[in-house]
Amino acid sequence: MDVLVGFVRYVLIGILAIFIIVRIVKAASRTVDGEQRRSAALRQAQKGIIFCVRCGKQVGDMDALCTHCGSNLHVPTQDLLPARPAGTPAGHISIPPVVVPTVKEVKLGMTPAEVEAELGLPETKADLGEKILYKHKNTTVEFHDGEVTDVK
Repeated sequence: MDVLVGFVRYVLIGILAIFIIVRIVKAASRTVDGEQRRSAALRQAQKGIIFCVRCGKQVGDMDALCTHCGSNLHVPTQDLLPARPAGTPAGHISIPPVVVPTVKEVKLGMTPAEVEAELGLPETKADLGEKILYKHKNTTVEFHDGEVTDVK
C-alpha cells in the first residue's frame, strides 16, 4: 500500500512540474510575441501603415484608440521619441509639427469625373452592365446610371 501511495505522489509531482513548465513557456512566448509585434508595428509605421502595438491589428492613422482592443495608440515610447539635437539643453525635446492629411470625400450622386477628380484614377474599372465599379487603394465606388450609389 505504501508503494502505491508513493507512486501516486510521484505522478502528481510530475504532473505539477509539467504544468509549471508549460506556464513558464507560455509566459515567455507572450513576452517574445509582444516584442515582435511592437517592432513590426514600428517598421510598418515608418512605411505609413499603422498597427496596434498591443493586438497587432491594422488601425486607421487618425484613430486615437484601437478599434479591436481599445488600446491607446498615441502613447509615445522611448523608441519613438526624437533624439535631442546637439546644442539643445537637457530636458528639451524638439518635436516636429504634425501633418494632418487632407480628407477626400466621395458623396452619393457624384459622377465618375468628380470621383476621379477627388480620388484620382482608379486602379481598376469594372463595367458590369447595369453598374460600374471603380476600385481605388482602400475604396470601392459603385455607380448606377452615371452616379455614385455606394462607397465601400
